[in-house]
Amino acid sequence: MPHTQFGRGLAARRYAKALKRLRRYDKTGTPADLSAAVALLKEATEATAVDDPDRAQRFEVLSALLHRRYLRVNGGEDFEALSEAADASDSDQRRQARDLSTLTDRLRDRLTLHGPSADLDEAVQAARTALSATKATAPRHPRRVLALAALLHERFEVTRRVDDLDEAADVLLDYQLVKPPALETEQALEDLYRIVVRARHLASPPTGRPEDPE
Repeated sequence: MPHTQFGRGLAARRYAKALKRLRRYDKTGTPADLSAAVALLKEATEATAVDDPDRAQRFEVLSALLHRRYLRVNGGEDFEALSEAADASDSDQRRQARDLSTLTDRLRDRLTLHGPSADLDEAVQAARTALSATKATAPRHPRRVLALAALLHERFEVTRRVDDLDEAADVLLDYQLVKPPALETEQALEDLYRIVVRARHLASPPTGRPEDPE
């Protein structure tokens, strides 16, 4: 589709409808609403021009929704229970921590058993597109770096493909070389980099990649 003014308007309308269906899903929890939001977002991103200033934001949201659907489909009731436990009152912190730990382990086992889905692969690709469309000086750049690296690390946990760890380490290292100062996501990025590097060393012998920072 030529990215004319009509195409830009179509993309904006699809994006607005997607957000509306997402809000409905947040209220009802109906899987059909989540799938409809994903479908509308895909149409919106396909109709979005490469030079559209909203391109990165739309792909970022698409990646997040695909990942959300992946977790719901593969985690099923465990994912819903995990969400409820995380939102529960902390009046009994010890019990809550135990429940969260049990549910997290069960969910991780189910994700490993089911293997990767198209949603997780598409979430990674959408996160790549969102990051590539974001200037290094943009306020959301560090968040998009973190999102892509985290998705790659998560996919490694399922597939054990070390190339995902390599890409995650490269993305995080590239960010560290150009990062602006005093970002609220700084610690999260550094922590994830350490996790990725350690996982890479454990997965196979190191291949000249950066050493794990102290």
